[in-house]
Amino acid sequence: NVDRVVALARVVEGSPLGLELAAARAASLPLEELADLLPAPLRQAAGSYRGGLARHHSLDASVRWSVDLLSPSGRVMLLRLSVFADSFTLATARAVGAGVAGLGSASVEQVVGELVEASVVRALPNRRYRLPAAVRFLARDLLADAGLDDEARDRHADVVRALAVDSGSRLKGSELTAWLAMLDAELPEVRAAMDWHVQRDRPDQAAEMLVATTDHWHIRGRYAEFTRRSEELLARPELSDVQQGAVATIASHEALMAGRLADGYVFGDRAVRTADVDDSWRARSLANRAWCGFFSGLASDTQIWSDAAEVQRVVQRLGDESLRAELDTFRAPLTTMTRSIQVLSL
Repeated sequence: NVDRVVALARVVEGSPLGLELAAARAASLPLEELADLLPAPLRQAAGSYRGGLARHHSLDASVRWSVDLLSPSGRVMLLRLSVFADSFTLATARAVGAGVAGLGSASVEQVVGELVEASVVRALPNRRYRLPAAVRFLARDLLADAGLDDEARDRHADVVRALAVDSGSRLKGSELTAWLAMLDAELPEVRAAMDWHVQRDRPDQAAEMLVATTDHWHIRGRYAEFTRRSEELLARPELSDVQQGAVATIASHEALMAGRLADGYVFGDRAVRTADVDDSWRARSLANRAWCGFFSGLASDTQIWSDAAEVQRVVQRLGDESLRAELDTFRAPLTTMTRSIQVLSL
């Protein structure tokens, strides 16, 4: 049962008190059930199985004791920081906490320093910070009790969206490596922000983030997650036509890379049929539909070559040489393969 024990240790993030409380509960609950129920059983009173201070009887009590010792600014900031899904930098902490009443004149650096000293925030080696799980759970409850959770999560989602959109123009050239590493660290925040935008009926903002960070999803090989998120966004009736076209076009290519040829064809066909789609997206969607249609057998030769011809017409009309170079890499091998197959079949 070592895997289950490791899972429990990860949930409590190695907290000695958390491990002790988990051990106490393991006497009455199978480990697999305890893992499913965490962190709720540990956050609540675990009974008087041990003597000593009341704050040692549950993680919530222990964390609350630490929170009560914070300055007013520290407490306000801690609650705000609980909206981060995983970790944050001083810059994103500053953006999420900017202009929030109750922070006073203390700088974000000073307040975060106080939180680190109080052990309610952990300083990570890569200049990032994280709330331990038990602290985050309680701080989120306190944020909700104060009626500030929606506003704080809106602010977090907007901050992360701006970061993601800015990264889209930097995932090329000499800055690529640094920005890939940055997005690796920010990926839990990007996911959380996209999910929140969708939950708040703002799928266009989520789509904007997904499209802007396409290169990151692609380079890291996260084709399956990209296509899944694309399907979820395209199912939202509030998504604008322009964003539908962009998401469906890119999803068609990512589905092709993942070997999901039928899905790639459906995505490409959706993009081609989307009204008011930008010409450059239309050219790419036609290319994707032709590729996926050829490899999946879902498109006839007539449709494939009609799409290829339309790609050429759109590119010529736009006069975009970089787009021409990009899509020429699609035409040549498609021509070679289709003609070779026709010759062999004879």
